[in-house]
Amino acid sequence: IAPTRDSHLDKQWYQRRVRERNDGTSTPHRSVVEFTCNRSNRQLAALGQDDCMTRFALSSDLVCKEEKVSCTVVKDGSTIDLSPLASTPLWITSSSVTIEGTVFVSLCSALPETLRCTDGAAACLQRSDNIDSLDLGHVSRGLDVTGTGVVELLYTGGSACPTDNSRTLSTRITFLCDKTATSVPKVVSVDNCEYGIEWETDLVCPEDVTPVSGCSVSDRQTGYIYDLKRLTRNSEFYQVTKANSKYLVNVCGTVDSCGSAGACVEENGLKVSLGTASSIETRLTDKTGEVVISYTGGDSCPNGDRKRSAVIEIMCCSASENELNLIDTDGCAYHFTLCSPYICQFDPKECDFKLGADVYDFSPLSRRHDNWVAVKEDRTFYLNPCRGINPTSDFHGCNENSIACMMEQGVSGSRSLGMIETRVQDRAPANESQILLTYSAGSEALCSRGARTEITFSCGNTLGKPIFTGERDCTYRFAWESFVACKESSKPVSSNSLIYEHPLSHARIDLSKAMPEEYFLGNSTLDLVYFSVAETLPGTIEHGACKDSNVCFKDLRSNRIVKFKTAALQLYARDESAELLIRSTTRCEDSSTSTWKGIVEYTCDDVTSAHFRTISHCHVLVGVTTPIVCSDYAGQHTRHFVSLMTALILIMSFIFGMLLLLYVCLNSSRRSRILRKIRALLPVRGARSQTLAYKRLRHEDSMSGILSDSDEEIVGL
Repeated sequence: IAPTRDSHLDKQWYQRRVRERNDGTSTPHRSVVEFTCNRSNRQLAALGQDDCMTRFALSSDLVCKEEKVSCTVVKDGSTIDLSPLASTPLWITSSSVTIEGTVFVSLCSALPETLRCTDGAAACLQRSDNIDSLDLGHVSRGLDVTGTGVVELLYTGGSACPTDNSRTLSTRITFLCDKTATSVPKVVSVDNCEYGIEWETDLVCPEDVTPVSGCSVSDRQTGYIYDLKRLTRNSEFYQVTKANSKYLVNVCGTVDSCGSAGACVEENGLKVSLGTASSIETRLTDKTGEVVISYTGGDSCPNGDRKRSAVIEIMCCSASENELNLIDTDGCAYHFTLCSPYICQFDPKECDFKLGADVYDFSPLSRRHDNWVAVKEDRTFYLNPCRGINPTSDFHGCNENSIACMMEQGVSGSRSLGMIETRVQDRAPANESQILLTYSAGSEALCSRGARTEITFSCGNTLGKPIFTGERDCTYRFAWESFVACKESSKPVSSNSLIYEHPLSHARIDLSKAMPEEYFLGNSTLDLVYFSVAETLPGTIEHGACKDSNVCFKDLRSNRIVKFKTAALQLYARDESAELLIRSTTRCEDSSTSTWKGIVEYTCDDVTSAHFRTISHCHVLVGVTTPIVCSDYAGQHTRHFVSLMTALILIMSFIFGMLLLLYVCLNSSRRSRILRKIRALLPVRGARSQTLAYKRLRHEDSMSGILSDSDEEIVGL
């Protein structure tokens, strides 16, 4: 396969048989197929044939260029990343000029196929009559920085221009800095076949952060300290290969093969420094929370007027990635991204409060990676008290500072039901023993004043879960029974034991029999969890660091190991569930008195399995499904035993009745014959069975003349 020009490919097949030319020489016959881009349909056409070649044309969408580009650009040594805007597939613009319809635009990629626009269009004008649409341009290149320092994006190759058929429509999007903007694009001009759109956003505003030298930087909002020395490598440095050039990067250290360089590139057998390790500067971006390091003072640029430099953005990513990527370079400045779990931080919001003389701590309800879920018919609610919603693959588009978000079937995206900073706590009006948390300032798309959330907490034995109870006047209400709402600790049904009496069946339940087959429960982005309640974990796990524990948690950011032992446990049971509370001697990071706690939740299910659920603030939560805690589990075993004993009694009664019937109904001679046959089948140990011969006697015969001595003994019996 060989490219011929943009969006065209040639593919040739050579036949083994040959065709004789007119001059007597022979040559292989071949067929050539030229592929062209066509997004609407696929067609095959014959172009012609000569003595030794047949040509075809095949139009297909499979050879069209991908309608997507990178949404980042380097400006003044800093990276402008518009990916948060690009994550929304469709934007509806406003307009300050007169246009006959609505302009839809997508950022750095094509619009969704659901619109009645040309396939691959990144901007589209849907006319007011909804009859047809105008293609306003396709993705042709990525973000660019003009000579005046303005970030812009250009889409070209749209529909034919109505005022000039020799040209096509295009769209130019200009991004303007505004830290208070709501990020809504606006059509500001239609001139010379080009639509002009302005997009005000804080993502193009310069960072108000002063870099610091060294390998650590702190988050001013949370106080979290990023120590980048954990990313330093002594060998097998971070690397990526692009266009036959191999890039090597180290963090807070040198690349040994490149002298004093912290980053270098191997080109044509030569190693070029992209900056010295000693020149490192570190800063934390306000907008994305990413850690950025920079190296300067490298080898001379190709034009000789500057020294080469490198910028590395370190992003919170999975532990399995640790992936280095080259994003952009002009041959002098190099922009990389590096994935690592070590810069991820857990920022639990303050979640303890006082009501009267009582102090409550709701931090165990805060989830690090996922959210609490409540489902009601066609609506799904995601909640995360104390911390705010974690964006997951289940939903998107909800403000991360929301306490709750709702997704509804048939409605695109999710909507906020209240912001975490608006929390108000008080006693529930209907019941002073309950606690009411109220959140406001949710989505105005649900109502003009913004949606609200009310969660009524009542005291319970377990961590519990939210239950949606209804909605009224744009207020979404949930009920939650949990031990965090108790003024005093609930009394456990068992202490330091895995055995308890089932609350419903009153059967004896032993949770040690609900042990899953494997120790390792899996990992999240930042954590590993190992679990074994019935017995302690083997010494081979984590090089012996988890030895003599029942639950072992490893924080991949700091490599901290937290161990929990069931020697000090409390067991709570309710209906068809049970919960173990086990403690660790490891102190919480932000407390001199509190220690880590492990919670193991057992729920009724036909299959026994265990899974790592989440890590909340100083709490490890494990879920176990098992039939042992089901209310009919012990009853099933009792019923099976009773049924078996009943069947045995019936069988024995039947056999005894048949024997009694035979004994009564048969005369003495028949009974004797049957008994003799039974004795023959069951001979006495140590004796040989006798074979008896019978003969009809004549009246005049005497017994003594017929029987032998041994036979007389038998007859005598």
